Amino acid sequence: MHGLGASPHLIVSGTGRPWRSLQDLVAAARARPEGLTYASVGVGTSPHLAAETLMQATGIRMIHAPYANGTQGLNDVIGGRVDVMWDYPLTSLAHVREGRLRALAVTDAARVRLAPEVPTVAEAGLPGAEAVPWAGLFVPARTPPEAVARLAIALREAMGDPRVQGCFDGTATVLWPRMGTAKLRAFLAEEVPRVAGLIARSGAKPG
Repeated sequence: MHGLGASPHLIVSGTGRPWRSLQDLVAAARARPEGLTYASVGVGTSPHLAAETLMQATGIRMIHAPYANGTQGLNDVIGGRVDVMWDYPLTSLAHVREGRLRALAVTDAARVRLAPEVPTVAEAGLPGAEAVPWAGLFVPARTPPEAVARLAIALREAMGDPRVQGCFDGTATVLWPRMGTAKLRAFLAEEVPRVAGLIARSGAKPG
């Protein structure tokens, strides 16, 4: 019915690793096919599929190390047991600020306010590697159009509130106040098959 927003991932590595940019990471992965490891918060999750997006865009392959606990994954990247991780800015930026992790890129088309110094994947030289988890508000198919319209207006008003914007800025979430029903449908027409293809290539299975 209406898009809510998207929160991109940060691609982070431990400061003990030699690469200082996303291009360095890709070059290292090309030099060692399936020799590098990447962490995520689980098989089929948005970070996992964001990593698959980068690998599809570049032709590299890395070994997936899924974690049920994101904190443990970050700790293993910091400790050098895993090479790189796709994570959320909210949980990884503190480690970047304190010098335990290096942020290589953000997976959106634009930089995020929470970390304006981190380049996008396109700025890092890899356009086509964008991947962001997103959220939308949906209602049952038989919901009266006038009710859908009222909900959309209320949602846009809420997203225009500076207090709401400030709250989401603090999580590096980009709100979608103009993603109405028609635009959301057009977005889903491209997004659903794209994600389905990523899942198929990743080998992720339900359950």
